[in-house]
Amino acid sequence: MAESMIERVARAIFEECNRQSPVAGFGYADADGDKTVLDGAYDLKAVARAAIEAMREPSGEMLSAGIKRGVAWDYGERGDPDEPPHTSEEAIYIAMINAALKETNP
Repeated sequence: MAESMIERVARAIFEECNRQSPVAGFGYADADGDKTVLDGAYDLKAVARAAIEAMREPSGEMLSAGIKRGVAWDYGERGDPDEPPHTSEEAIYIAMINAALKETNP
């Protein structure tokens, strides 16, 4: 079965926290697979849900990137030929997420 987006984000948070932790084996997944827990206290699926909810309203940079990518798509620019093919919706979504990852605090 495919991972949900919440599961993917929870796993990414789990892996990054473990990568940054000076203590090995900082977290675990419950035996029933229902929770991913960090340091015995944090349900990372709940953390992942909160992170995704925070991204619900796109920033101006994200909107600009999405519009720019959509216009480019309409004019035949399909992206890097070395990347897997995407639909226009996927390309716009990826452009918006990439813009969010590039944002810095002023």
